[in-house]
Amino acid sequence: MNTIANSRINYSEQRIINNRTRRERELKRRILIFSISLILFVIAAVLTFSIKSVASDGSEAPLYKHYVSVQISAGDSVYDLAREYYTEGYDSYDSLMDEIIFINNLSDESVLKTGNYLVIPTYKN
Repeated sequence: MNTIANSRINYSEQRIINNRTRRERELKRRILIFSISLILFVIAAVLTFSIKSVASDGSEAPLYKHYVSVQISAGDSVYDLAREYYTEGYDSYDSLMDEIIFINNLSDESVLKTGNYLVIPTYKN
């Protein structure tokens, strides 16, 4: 009688072990599917929102950036130079002034010395 009871216990334990391993495999499979789906979703979102297209009828000539070396005259300021060399490639005088200051490694309180040269960026067709 004990052998029959032992075989039932062993069968029952084996069934429990089999069910546990099956559930673990199923959980791993679901995690893998979820991870792959999430990665694909992120890739699709990045591709969708990063692709931009600018339509043009071709009538506008492209603007090219040029650099001009300018000798500083008495009384010149970065603002005056920005007003003089401002072109349509910039949003405002301030953006051109910021670029002049950056290119020439000037600080905000730099005093321009007469006779020195500054590099001024401009856009031309």
